[in-house]
Amino acid sequence: MKKTFLLVVSILLVSIMLTGCGNNSEKELKADKERLIGDLNREIERTEEYREDLDKAEAENATQLATITHLEAELAEKDSTISSLESQLENSSSSSSADTSDPKIYSVDPGDSSSYLAQKFWFDGFNYSADTIWYSDISCKTESKLNCSVTIISPIVDEMEQYNGYTVYVCMSSNGLVYSSNCPYLFKTND
Repeated sequence: MKKTFLLVVSILLVSIMLTGCGNNSEKELKADKERLIGDLNREIERTEEYREDLDKAEAENATQLATITHLEAELAEKDSTISSLESQLENSSSSSSADTSDPKIYSVDPGDSSSYLAQKFWFDGFNYSADTIWYSDISCKTESKLNCSVTIISPIVDEMEQYNGYTVYVCMSSNGLVYSSNCPYLFKTND
């Protein structure tokens, strides 16, 4: 009987222990399940935040792409305008170089003392010359170079700064205004 009693008590103790262990592992499983559900919910929230950030980035990207497309269209339009203006400039410079072959002559009658040119380039009765290259046009381009001797009739040398920063020197010759890109040193001639 003692053996039976010991056997029953042993079985009872083992069953209590197994039941207690089962409860602990069931509690642990519930805790693990709750922890995993919490982790899953946090990951779902992060995924939603990432999705919102992605949607914002895609919207900004679409806006920037639209801006780039608009700016490229404006650039193409400006390039077209530049090309058109360059061709107009080319046409006008070729026509203006044809115009410079007939120089405009601004001259002064020695008896006229009331005009601006007569006041600016007054006469002292002497003729002058200078060791410089004279041009018939204020631009001092090669095609307006004067190949003949120039007689200066006024001692005045006017200095004019051009829009491009270059300085041009103006004198009154017997045939009208003449221009030089270098400051001329006038000296009296024996004429």
